[in-house]
Amino acid sequence: MVNVFIVEDYKELRNYYEKAFQILGHNIIASAKNGVDAVEMFKELHQKPDLILMDYKMPLKNGLDTTKEILEIDNNSKVFFVTSQEDIKKKVEDVGAIGFELKPINLEKISEIIKKVSEPN
Repeated sequence: MVNVFIVEDYKELRNYYEKAFQILGHNIIASAKNGVDAVEMFKELHQKPDLILMDYKMPLKNGLDTTKEILEIDNNSKVFFVTSQEDIKKKVEDVGAIGFELKPINLEKISEIIKKVSEPN
């Protein structure tokens, strides 16, 4: 079982991700609607997530800036981007994320993401 933190501004998509991960037997430990909330919530988590599913384009703070801050707090965090912004793939890699996938994603893609997170560093 993987513990997941979802960072996505679109409520319906957040709900979809939560249900999808749960269907696959994983645990949602937190969910944030923007980057500012994500950083604050991450600081407060007693149990750090195995995976942070990150959107790029969000209000208040984008996913790249959010990822930088989270990795400054815990550089072992595994952040995987799921976004509609194909042009940021290089930036996502440069910031230290473990992967990138274009929206929309289905259960099969989510399973692939889980496998990637479960691989040893």
